[in-house]
Amino acid sequence: MAIASRAADGEGSAAAVTGPTAAGESTAAGGRDETAQSRTLERLLSLPLEVTVILGSGRRSLRELMYTAPGSIIPLDQLYGAPLEVSVNGRPVATGELTVVGDHFAVRLLKLVSPAARARGLGRAGS
Repeated sequence: MAIASRAADGEGSAAAVTGPTAAGESTAAGGRDETAQSRTLERLLSLPLEVTVILGSGRRSLRELMYTAPGSIIPLDQLYGAPLEVSVNGRPVATGELTVVGDHFAVRLLKLVSPAARARGLGRAGS
């Protein structure tokens, strides 16, 4: 069986023919290929992703925005306590609720999008 791997940075590694020997053990080339695949997987798992949580949005006229000042309140369309959408790289992956951890806001995940739906979203261009 032939296996070729391509690194996340676009550099390819040579294809290696691997397979079980008569005794059922992997060939030495197979061990090197598994190491290359492990490094490639590690690179992929280390990629930074942008996680976004939208608290809400609102519409204001230019006039209203021109008269805002420190202390002004801009209402949002999201209801207090309603689940928030959690997106990764622009794709919805979960809903959650706002919480506080130490001195920082955080999101407690309530419901995840199914793995199949997340995988379908990988092939589409960004939002």
